[in-house]
Amino acid sequence: MASSATLYLSPSTTRFSSKNYPSSLSRFPQFRQFLAIKASATLYDSKVSTADKSSIPLKTGIWQWKFNDNSVKIYYEEHNRENSEPCKNILMIPTISDVSTVEEWRSVAKDIVARNGKVNWRATIVDWPGLGYSDRPKFEYNADVMEKFLVEFMNAPDSPISYSDNELVIFGGGHAATIVLRAAKRNLVKPSAVAAVAPTWAGPLPIVFGRDSNMESR
Repeated sequence: MASSATLYLSPSTTRFSSKNYPSSLSRFPQFRQFLAIKASATLYDSKVSTADKSSIPLKTGIWQWKFNDNSVKIYYEEHNRENSEPCKNILMIPTISDVSTVEEWRSVAKDIVARNGKVNWRATIVDWPGLGYSDRPKFEYNADVMEKFLVEFMNAPDSPISYSDNELVIFGGGHAATIVLRAAKRNLVKPSAVAAVAPTWAGPLPIVFGRDSNMESR
């Protein structure tokens, strides 16, 4: 069983208010968009028709991220079926941890891309700077740096997902989901939907990004 919270960035009568959450998110301005929030727990449906996963090509690449005086090599993978039909795009971002890597999402990407249906999916998985197979330059890795990377990776003309326009769906695990929502809240990124898998913004988050007086004591 897989559990997730899916946030659709589209007009809705349901408003996502940060006032309900005693966390660092409450310090930022309100979302400029309304959100429809859907929580779900799903089982894998073995009856869904799928293509042979071994026949789906894997493309790896390096994207150069310019940060301060550093040129950081960012590792990413692309999973898509070779056909002429138009496709929709998914960006998958691993959790932020010492063992973070694109491998967290690789089997999920293959499963989604292999499914036969009305939608033809292309999945891109990216390693955070300082984690996984990406370069690890010595600078302070905090929420602002990670958000800056995410925004520039999504919006740069030479980004591997530059062709996505505003139809990009983002899968983020743990703290990665929080960074995505933080950027969307500031209107810096405009995904069509966000799948927040086990999102965290309190609890272990202060251990990674620092603690302040508004955080719950542990």
